[in-house]
Formats: sequence, C-alpha cells, structure tokens
Amino acid sequence: NDILDLAKVEAGQMELRIQEVPVEQVIGQALELVEPLVAEKHLTIRSEASSAGVVLADAGKLKQMLLNLISNAIKFTAEGGTVTITARRLPSAVEIAVADTGIGISDADQVKIFMEFHQVDPGPGRRQQGTGLGLALTRRFALLHGGDVRVTSKVGEGSVFTLRLPLQVAAVAPVDEKVDSAAAADPSRPLVLIIEDDIAAAELLTRQLQAAGFRTHVARTGTEAIAKARSMHPAAITLDILLPELDGWEVITRLKREEETSSIPVVVVSVVDNPELGKALGALDYFVKPVDGKLLVDRLNRLRLKPSVEGGATRVMVVDDEPANRHWLLRILEPAGFEVVEASGGREAIDLAKARPPDLVLLDLMMPEVTGFDVVEALRADPKTSQTPIMILTARHLSEADKRHLNGHVSTILSRGSVGAADLLGLLQQVVEKANGKPVGTTK
Repeated sequence: NDILDLAKVEAGQMELRIQEVPVEQVIGQALELVEPLVAEKHLTIRSEASSAGVVLADAGKLKQMLLNLISNAIKFTAEGGTVTITARRLPSAVEIAVADTGIGISDADQVKIFMEFHQVDPGPGRRQQGTGLGLALTRRFALLHGGDVRVTSKVGEGSVFTLRLPLQVAAVAPVDEKVDSAAAADPSRPLVLIIEDDIAAAELLTRQLQAAGFRTHVARTGTEAIAKARSMHPAAITLDILLPELDGWEVITRLKREEETSSIPVVVVSVVDNPELGKALGALDYFVKPVDGKLLVDRLNRLRLKPSVEGGATRVMVVDDEPANRHWLLRILEPAGFEVVEASGGREAIDLAKARPPDLVLLDLMMPEVTGFDVVEALRADPKTSQTPIMILTARHLSEADKRHLNGHVSTILSRGSVGAADLLGLLQQVVEKANGKPVGTTK
C-alpha cells in the first residue's frame, strides 16, 4: 500500500479530500491504535493539543502521517521511555511535534531518513523492522498539503519530528486519470497495450515499460481493451483479470478467438493467481501485483473448503467497516471460487450469520459500536454458529489481554498489511479442512 501511495504521489494521482479536522481528536485516534504497542514496552505517552483547534487537511492522510511518526517514535524508544505529542496553533500554520527519548539519529542519517527504503539500522542484524517508507510517505503527504516535516535529534538522547501544515491549503488540482499521456511517441518502439483499471498499477507498468524502450497505451475496461487490440495491433498485451464490464478471462478468450488478435502475446498481471487457467486460455506468462495474489490463491486452492450447500460455492462472510478492505477481499475471493457475503459492521454480521451460517468468517476487530470481539462472543454463544471457523484479519496490534479474550474462539489471527492474498487463501483452506476433518473443495 505504501508503494502504491508513493507511486500515486509521484504520478500526480493522489487526491486529497480537504476538510476541517480537529487536531486533538485525530491525535487521540492515532494514540488509540498504538495503545497495545505502548503497553508492551511500558512507555509513558504524553499529549497536549487542546489549543491547536482545527486544520484544513485530508483526515485520513493526516491520521496516517501521525501514525507513522508516533509508531516510529515508539519503535526506537527503549522500554520505560517517553513519547510526547504536542500541537500548537501559529498565525499561519499548525505544528504537531512527536518527541521521544529513544536512540536518536546521527547527523548523517538525518539527511537520509526521508528517502524511500532508507533504514537507520540497515543489514540483516538490524533490531527494528519496517519497509523504510513511512517517513518518506509522511513527507510526501505533508508537501501535498503545502506543509513539511523536519527532524531534530541527538544520538543517545532522542528525536523530535515536527509536522507543519498551513492553515490555508491551496486548491487541489483534479486527478488526471490519463496515465499514459507521457508515453514515448517513437513509432519504432514496440507498442504494449496495458489493460488495467487501477490508475496507480497502470502508472507503475507504464513507467517500467517505457523505461525498457516500449511505447504504451492504457485501456481501462475489457470492452475498450478488445477494441484497442483490434485497432492498434500491439506487439504485446498486459492484462488485469479484475476489470469492469468484461473480466480478464473473457477478454483473453475473445482475443484468442479472433484471427486478427489471436497471435498477440498476452501477459497476465493481476491479483488473481490462476496461472494454469491463464496459460490454458493463451496467456504467455502470469505475474502478480504487490498485493501478492499468487501466494493468496495458491493457499486458498489448497484449502479445499467445503460448501454448506451441496453443489454450491463455499460461503465466506467478510466483516469489516472499511469498504476498501471488503472490496479487496471480494476481489481476491470471488475469482478463486468463493461466494462472498459482506457485513459492514458487527451487528449486521451477527444477524446475517444467524439467518444463514457461513462456512467461514473473516473478521476485523476494530469496528465501531459492535466490535469484532463482540461478534466472536455472539457467534460462539449460538449453537448454529458455534462451530463456524473464524479468521481474524486486522491492523490492530493485539495485546496479551486481547489474545486471551480470543483464545479458543478463533482459528487464525492475521495482521493486515503483513499478509498477502495467497497467505489468506491458503490459511482459509487449512482452517475449514481442519474443521471438517477431511479434504474438501470449492465447486464454483
């Protein structure tokens, strides 16, 4: 996700939804999410933001920036240390400072820490884990708001990261969806038709192919792709499977069926990991996006889940209050042959499960009102759902108390962001096979 966010920023595709955001409130939300990490290291957290008021910002991006800075402070502060968050309102800006009593950063590293993939303690023996993208992305987001992030630090004493956001944000330019406008026009270059509806993914492919000496053109839908293939006769095609109107399987079938397009090499690039089907339909090769769909589908296919209705598909209920998270899982599970039932909250999940128990539940913990913990208790208390396998898929760091609360009631706990699609699918298969006591399979 961080890589795609950076790609969107660099391509001018990152859109900000500017609104009035209460600074003290968003700091509080960020602190709630890191409470288990704080408790685990016995840190002291101090926060003072009552005088900061509101700031014009994208609420989600601001929360992400604060989480990056606070998590970073916690990561590099030894057990028993202190992290302090202060916010103040200036005549033309709001400043939010995150100070820690951690290991500090050398002068040489201070000029590098906002670079992509830079680690303060690189190498196989480094103590702290991470991608090296958090601070880079935080600065990019700050610059998009017309602000910036700066650091002051002393080795052995700690660091202070200060996020500065202006009170007046310049109008944000509309998102330009034509990602292939800069494609090289040299007709001697071979043309690759990129069939991809996701703007960031298309931009990444465009950059890679143009750098390798190709011309590129992007088609957003299956219908458009077929028309472009007929009219442009590209040297090759890259194809996403999950497309609006016609899916990728239908596109490749039609391309291979028509004489004028049947000889065009097709490379599948998708979150859907089914290289055998892709190659059987005529795909030259099969690659997987950063979401790691290859591992996910492999693992799910090995699960061989048993459908609750003979002759039907295995029903998986996805419970998450974030539409984007549900959509991601839907795009992973349905092409793999699962019937997906969505619940946008805990109460809806309980009602749906009692009305028609699913074969498996994928459950987020961090939901308003009726939480994931409440859902687990309700399902286990009902004889109709007491044996339904439950998998926790959450961004929350679980404390020992959380784990005790869930102990014996859930099959698997996966951390969102550290699990790929293939991991999820494989674990689904193992969980349900274990519950049924024998190998079973999807039939869709």
